Amino acid sequence: MPTKRFAVIGAGAAGLCAAKHLVESGIDVTIFEIGTQIGGLWVYENDNGRSSAYRSLHINSEAQVSTFRDFPFPPDAPLYPNHAEMKQYFRDYAEKYDLVRRIRFNSRVVSVTPDLVVRLEDGTEERFDGVVAASGHQSDPRDPPEVKDFTGTYLHAHAYRVPEPFAGQRVLVIGPGNSGVDIAADLCTVTEHTVLCARSPVLIMPRMMFGVPNSRSLGKIEKPWVPWAIRIRTRALLTRMFQGRMEQ
Repeated sequence: MPTKRFAVIGAGAAGLCAAKHLVESGIDVTIFEIGTQIGGLWVYENDNGRSSAYRSLHINSEAQVSTFRDFPFPPDAPLYPNHAEMKQYFRDYAEKYDLVRRIRFNSRVVSVTPDLVVRLEDGTEERFDGVVAASGHQSDPRDPPEVKDFTGTYLHAHAYRVPEPFAGQRVLVIGPGNSGVDIAADLCTVTEHTVLCARSPVLIMPRMMFGVPNSRSLGKIEKPWVPWAIRIRTRALLTRMFQGRMEQ
């Protein structure tokens, strides 16, 4: 039987992983990358315009549980790699599995037809037997309608990069998700006043407890048979011990 040909859109984490497994299955893969970099959203100031990475960005889960199963971080890797180290990790992954030669950089896909014809911005077209869309889901931010009448400086987290432009200002960060907490912690080093706004009660846990990543500590006490309500109460108690009240 003739070799099947698949297109993978995006050379980030998902695209590289999909391409690697497709190649191992005997499929000829072409990866279309809109920019010139490997690593997708983990590339700071990525020229594809789709990355939300800010200068202080680190992963939120420790390295040993944030890897591809068949490609662990090197033993000397930090517990929480930053964006530059993540970028290098994905580059090393692509090189190990011979994916780099399959990537067509500066190739913006504008459409995929029902019969799997991939059309690029430069007008070229190519038919494939399958298409994997791994173009990212965080590059098209949604702005809350409540901010339309705000007369001060407004910025979505997707566009945040460094805290210096906010020096001496009073800043409200809306949303206590990973990015919101990271950015609030980044901003409060230079602003006059920083407030993190949460819609409902949240628990912001420290990354390290008892000298190790908190996932390791929780793993020793949060057994499968422990009810979820008790897990939450335990997490709240530990957080209170290490950080005090959330308002602090």
